[in-house]
Amino acid sequence: MPRTVITILICVSVLNSGCRSLFKLKEPQPLPPVFTKEEIDLSNVIASINRNTDNVRQIESDVRISMNGLPSAISGTMLLESPSRLRLQAGLLGITDLGVDIGSNDELFWIWNKTNLPGKPASILYAQHDQFAQSAAGQQMRLQPKWIIQAFGLITFDSTDTHEGPFAGPNNLLKIRSQVLSDGQPMTRDVLIHPKYGWIERIALYDPSGRLVAYADAKNHRYDEKQQATLPQYIELFVFPESGEKLELTIQVKRLKINQLYVDPDKTWLMPQPSDVPLIDLARVSHNPSMPQDTRYSVHASANSTLR
Repeated sequence: MPRTVITILICVSVLNSGCRSLFKLKEPQPLPPVFTKEEIDLSNVIASINRNTDNVRQIESDVRISMNGLPSAISGTMLLESPSRLRLQAGLLGITDLGVDIGSNDELFWIWNKTNLPGKPASILYAQHDQFAQSAAGQQMRLQPKWIIQAFGLITFDSTDTHEGPFAGPNNLLKIRSQVLSDGQPMTRDVLIHPKYGWIERIALYDPSGRLVAYADAKNHRYDEKQQATLPQYIELFVFPESGEKLELTIQVKRLKINQLYVDPDKTWLMPQPSDVPLIDLARVSHNPSMPQDTRYSVHASANSTLR
């Protein structure tokens, strides 16, 4: 037979054998319940977001992280237990010994850069949440790892705070403005919400003078029907210190699991204390913490009493 006829017969045979599935479109992702126009009021929107937060007690996922100041993206794992427990370990090619260990528990947070750089030896920066917020470093940096938890939309509209809205926000989003306390510090928080599905697309924080302190954008939301919860697969966090360069942090999430975390809490949420790495209490720093010098820090080698 002519070659063209043979080719056509082969194609027909392959398609009839069921190989059309190779070209089948992906199954559509489930979507959360929608708001009706009658439901778009302050109490209903707040109740929907609080319910979503309550339904997400734990997260486990693989992550890819990009941050200004890093030469390339790093990858690793993220463990999260709402409202304040976080463990993010990542490094080049997934080798965490060449990366960072960022964590938070109920009392404090830490940031361990494991890579020794010229003029910047490895160290563990840490602070208790309430002390850091009122310290000199806290006034300059205004960044805590638990903001990563909030960037995933896991916030609660507390009845003790003041809330207004929903207003018409940019891009047809809903906006709720709240006066909140962040570790004892008064803040204004703007939350932008999808008008149909109710997920959070942006959280912005402002200090009492109205200066933008930080904001987080959340994208690629996915709804988990079993857990009845919605989470983004991609977040961008921007922090604007009073002095110095802004921080840009991007987290891409893969293989996310909700409420399936099985870990030893005494180890997972405990700050590491390797004997050869100094612990630097940021709450006692009076200068720029990016330039470690012995005269600028109070180093506590035995901080066990404050870590649990």
